[in-house]
Amino acid sequence: MKVDSQRDEESPDRPKLVKTGDAVVRAVVEIRYRIMTGRLSAGEQLRQEELARELLISRAPIREALRALSDQGLLEHRVHSGYFVKKRPAEELRQIYRILGFLEGLVMEELPPPTPEVIDRLRKINDKMREYIRTDDWSPMVDLNRQFHFEIFRLSPLKVVLEELERLWTIAAPYIAQKYTTEAMRSRTIFEHEGLIDALISQEPGALTERLAVHRSQRQTAN
Repeated sequence: MKVDSQRDEESPDRPKLVKTGDAVVRAVVEIRYRIMTGRLSAGEQLRQEELARELLISRAPIREALRALSDQGLLEHRVHSGYFVKKRPAEELRQIYRILGFLEGLVMEELPPPTPEVIDRLRKINDKMREYIRTDDWSPMVDLNRQFHFEIFRLSPLKVVLEELERLWTIAAPYIAQKYTTEAMRSRTIFEHEGLIDALISQEPGALTERLAVHRSQRQTAN
């Protein structure tokens, strides 16, 4: 994936890091963001000295952040070697996608009708994603896609399910991002998002679940 570091630093979709507060939390947010957007790829080693220098944080909070991300399933710790971005085999990914599909199905069963404000936000996010269809640097689509889906998912009152759904989405994000590697796939994502919005508005029984199932199939075809 081509990533423009200057543009990445200025992206409005990037988690905002403040200069005060808990350094460990700041480091966790930044490193997680780099993994989710592909700046840190599967199997890549994370070097504490480099991260500390880049983030202007001492090594102690960096170590704590790496441990936390390892507990979350994003990193792998190897004795005498350090931390690496978790690289998951195809079978593990299939399991993750099956669980994601199940949890998303539960959430969709409990959705109330969306407000006009929700529909407006969804359209704006999708319009923003459309700007990256024909660009070399499509990495902002990763965050925008997550925003789009959780704008829908968070309509559900199933808070515990949503927490687990967010955790698995974070783990799967680097792999889900692979569905943006071609212009055709990026265009298809926008088109299918429009279908999801239409299904939300129509409230036709089963329509939203069916459209999401079709949209979800991109995960498998992209990996």
